[in-house]
Amino acid sequence: MTGRGRRELRPLSKKKKKKRERERERELRSEKMEGAKAAAGPAAGGQLESALLHIMQQHHHQSLRQRQQTERAKKDALRSAARLAGHLVEAVDGGVQELFVNEKRIELEARALLGTIARYRKQSDQWLAATNAVNSILKVCVLCCCPPFLLCSCLIRRFLHYYYVLLLLQNGCA
Repeated sequence: MTGRGRRELRPLSKKKKKKRERERERELRSEKMEGAKAAAGPAAGGQLESALLHIMQQHHHQSLRQRQQTERAKKDALRSAARLAGHLVEAVDGGVQELFVNEKRIELEARALLGTIARYRKQSDQWLAATNAVNSILKVCVLCCCPPFLLCSCLIRRFLHYYYVLLLLQNGCA
């Protein structure tokens, strides 16, 4: 039954839907404007002023809230930056302190090594003196043409004397 008086219902296209919505919005706006114009008698001025005053108050409160949030955020950022700086200073101070401790330890070890070197130098000088003394005794004995038995006894006696003195020097008794 497809008569001429009857239309078949088809879904509307997107363009047509948007067009209808725009038309409805225009109608609603025009109705509001007409209602506002009709109400815009002598009492409408007071309503307009109160609406403007209300809008200004809202704007003022909103800007105050925003300013307070900004100040709070700034204070939080400053606190965080100060805390971070404190942690960084502590970390650097700890590293510097450790460096100073290591430096002191190295200085003490260097002094101990210098003392050991001085002691070894003194001992080597003493050994050189003893060997030079033995060498000079041998030269004297040979040059004096001492008989061999006197050479041996003289050499042994003087060598033992220098060796004894050397031992005393090494032990710090002399």
